[in-house]
Amino acid sequence: HIFEGAKRQAGTGLTGRLDPPLTLGLDEAALICPVPLPSMTADSGGRGIQVLIAVQSPSQLYERWGQRGGETIWNNANAKLIFGGLGHAKDLDDLSRICGERDDKVRGTSKGNDGHRSASTHLRRVPVLAPHEIRQLVEGTALLLYRTMRPAIVRTERVWDRKDVRAIAKAVRRGELAPFQPRMIPAPSPVAPVTRQPADVADNIVRLPVAAAQA
Repeated sequence: HIFEGAKRQAGTGLTGRLDPPLTLGLDEAALICPVPLPSMTADSGGRGIQVLIAVQSPSQLYERWGQRGGETIWNNANAKLIFGGLGHAKDLDDLSRICGERDDKVRGTSKGNDGHRSASTHLRRVPVLAPHEIRQLVEGTALLLYRTMRPAIVRTERVWDRKDVRAIAKAVRRGELAPFQPRMIPAPSPVAPVTRQPADVADNIVRLPVAAAQA
């Protein structure tokens, strides 16, 4: 309901985008409430709606939304952050292939019949990041896959440790800054009951009529 209300609100502006934008942080998205992420992720960025999805592994997406649905969610994500500890071999192999390969110089020496030694160098193709290197990413770092950018290892920071966040919190406590006031989103229009979807699509959603009310 929040997403649909935000879409309608975005459509009332000249740019078709929310200003300020809306961020939806969906932690454990595959377990708590399997909302229609394949369509939401395809129809959010252009409206000023940022969807942040946290799952345990890519395979969780396939289990919840099916192979095609999970692939759609994965492909629609402009930025992907992969943290260490992933234990699914296929997921690790897929990520390693996505990162591509690089040239690795191999130096060697050989000894001829006359006893003379010679050095040689040749190139071999190796993964940019091997599966075990992705699994062993240390805490506080993550693999970033962003659009067409080369894969990068980035350092992450807990939000409550950021200097700007601590400064804002201090200003609020001192009364120098008013606490954040949430923006109201128009309530959705009443909807008629619909039949329950198949269990493999949404096994814990029961759609009910919703009366128009203040969000």
